[in-house]
Amino acid sequence: MSLPPHCHKALEVLTTAALWSHVVSFQDGVAGCIVAFATQHRSAIDAVEVAAKGLNTRRWLQTLHVAIRLERLDVLQAIYDEAVVSFKDALYVAAECGAVTAFQWLEANSDAYVTARTMDVAARSGQLDVVRYLHTHYPDDCTFFAMDAAAEAGHEEVVRFLHQYRTEGASVFAMDHAAGAGRLDVVRFLHQHRPEGCTNEAMTSAAENGHLDVIRFLHAHRSEGCRPHAIEDAAKNGHLDIMQFLLEHRSMDLCVTPRTMEVAAAHGHLHVVQFLLEDHGDVAYTSAVMDAAATNGHLDVVRFLTEHSTHGATTDAMDGAAANGHLDVVIFLHHRRSEGCTTKAMDQAAAKGHLDVLRFLHEHRTEGCTNQALESAVDVEVLKFMLHRQEAFPGSLSNVLIRTAMRGNLAAVKLLLGRMEEPIEFASGSLDFVARNGHLEVLQLLHKRIRCRFRPGAMSVAAGNGHMDVVRYLYEQRLGECTVHALVNAAQRGHLDVVRYLQDHRKDGSTALAMNVAAANGHFDVVRFLHGYRTEGCTTLAMDLAAQKGHLRVVRFLHQYRTEGCTADAMDNAVYEGHLRVVRYLHEHVGARCTTAAMDSAARMGCLPMVRYLHHHRQEGCTKEAMDWAAGGGHLSVVKFLHEHRSEGCTTIAMDRAAREGFLNVVEFLHRNRMEGCTTDALDGAAEMGHTQVVQFLHTNRTEGCTRNAMDGAAYYHNIAVLRFLRQNRTEGYSVAALDEAVRYGDLSIVRELVEHDNRADVQRALSIAEGTTHLHVVRYLSARLAIRAGRS
Repeated sequence: MSLPPHCHKALEVLTTAALWSHVVSFQDGVAGCIVAFATQHRSAIDAVEVAAKGLNTRRWLQTLHVAIRLERLDVLQAIYDEAVVSFKDALYVAAECGAVTAFQWLEANSDAYVTARTMDVAARSGQLDVVRYLHTHYPDDCTFFAMDAAAEAGHEEVVRFLHQYRTEGASVFAMDHAAGAGRLDVVRFLHQHRPEGCTNEAMTSAAENGHLDVIRFLHAHRSEGCRPHAIEDAAKNGHLDIMQFLLEHRSMDLCVTPRTMEVAAAHGHLHVVQFLLEDHGDVAYTSAVMDAAATNGHLDVVRFLTEHSTHGATTDAMDGAAANGHLDVVIFLHHRRSEGCTTKAMDQAAAKGHLDVLRFLHEHRTEGCTNQALESAVDVEVLKFMLHRQEAFPGSLSNVLIRTAMRGNLAAVKLLLGRMEEPIEFASGSLDFVARNGHLEVLQLLHKRIRCRFRPGAMSVAAGNGHMDVVRYLYEQRLGECTVHALVNAAQRGHLDVVRYLQDHRKDGSTALAMNVAAANGHFDVVRFLHGYRTEGCTTLAMDLAAQKGHLRVVRFLHQYRTEGCTADAMDNAVYEGHLRVVRYLHEHVGARCTTAAMDSAARMGCLPMVRYLHHHRQEGCTKEAMDWAAGGGHLSVVKFLHEHRSEGCTTIAMDRAAREGFLNVVEFLHRNRMEGCTTDALDGAAEMGHTQVVQFLHTNRTEGCTRNAMDGAAYYHNIAVLRFLRQNRTEGYSVAALDEAVRYGDLSIVRELVEHDNRADVQRALSIAEGTTHLHVVRYLSARLAIRAGRS
């Protein structure tokens, strides 16, 4: 977008490094608006780069993200050279925004690496170019999560690509989530081209979110139906057209319950309330309906119910309306209804600062209040109102003063002090939170007027929170000591100014903990200061934790200037967290040790470059858990590498986990290339989680079989397609718990599948359970089944 000539000077000013440096100095990070501005005006990134000098880790990380989005390779190189932040997640950012050039640079020049999640991120963001690139260059780093994510986000072109060129497929969540998001085109494609299907969550979530077109399609082309609460979800969001459709076409799945009107009233959907009262007035609605409407301030609903319903209300109505500041509802209930309220009304109105409600209740109601009204109030005007009428508002002003002081409400503190007689004495430690939260002006005012001792922890917490002015005041007024705990807290949070002050004024002993915690959190400047000005040093924990968190700059400093070194935990944990650059440094410069846990965890996290590096440069190797975990995470590339280059192998857990998680490609690889096999847990787990294709593969190609936990799990998690397959192809059956749970949940599609194809099903028991629920549609069905059985006999 080109700018008018007169704007160029303004843009030149806005993109100067000095200005940006000044702006970010007041922030905890690079704000989203700055990122957007830099994205639109590329010259701004130079200013961002300069402004980033001296920033904390989070600001550096956000600057990195800006550079990736703008594909500024020079800035990426500069940040990488600083070694302040880890690049291990950088490829996710590039994949998300489609920055292919930056993606390729990161591959070649940083410690970033591709995992299956990279494809997931690209697919969810609709970045087809990145998806194509990953498909070509990383063929084994993809799982069904990619198509699931693309489907939910509505990226049909990505779904089509994955369907055409990949074999991982999807799960039932693809159509479920696409339906909930209203992606009819994706739902239609999945229905026509994919075998996974969906669950009754598809229609249920579509109902909740108002997608009638999706519901019509699912009703016409699918058999899963919806869950009993679909009608409530539609009512909650005011989707009357969907409610009418479901009641007309899906009455076998659901029915109107008292809860249906309650949620509609609570959300102010008068048209839904009217429909339910007029067309389903036979339902046993309760006073909870008006209570909910009043609490949430829906006067039109309250008025309608008062005029057309006999279900009434309770004191909860006015109590709730008062608590939420709905004066119009409070007035209406006062004049038109007789239930009244309780002391909660005034108590909560005072606590939440609703002065108009408080005044009305005080002048027109007789219920009064409790001590809580005064003692929980923090609003100055509310306090003034109650203090001028203190005979009607009992309570301890000392308690009120403590509460307002803790929140830093200076005006309220001044008001209260003006009403209290000296001497004012507080229990020891009552004002600690004032210091901890950095409310210096309140602290100074109270210190002059009250008698109260501060506990030693007050300064420690203030130091940890970076409240330099409070720390100085406490020390100068002899209200606290500069203890070692204060120093540790300040070092842990990276507050160098506080650390310097405490260094100059503390008198107690020493500890290595300060440098340890500073190193663990990547506070390089604090580590360097403590090294130069303190003699306590650190322990091996410093480098261990810095390595674990990926703080390479700190690790380098500790190695170059300290002698403590590290333990095997440094490399083991750096591997687990995916910090390849740190691992290389520890191996090549520090000579650090590690254990088999290193490669095991690298395999578990799906980090093939890490596994490969450890394999080629270390001697520790791994255990069978490496392949077991890699298989369970769907990391096929890692499984293949371990199979081809390592001798440890795996156990039956590998296929069991892969099956449960739905990674068919991993299951197939293990089946064809390994001898360990699996157990019944494989088919049981796949069935429970709804992975139809895995269930079919295991049934056809494996001999381990399953237990009745398979059907039980499929029933419990509403996986009708899996349940039907097992019923038709397996003989293990199910336990009585499967039918019991389906009845309790009101899932009629599951109940039918279990009852209509099994003469052994205890329908009488199921009916007894159903009669104790609100699932009238299930009661009707089971009653009919009993009648049919009785007729046969």
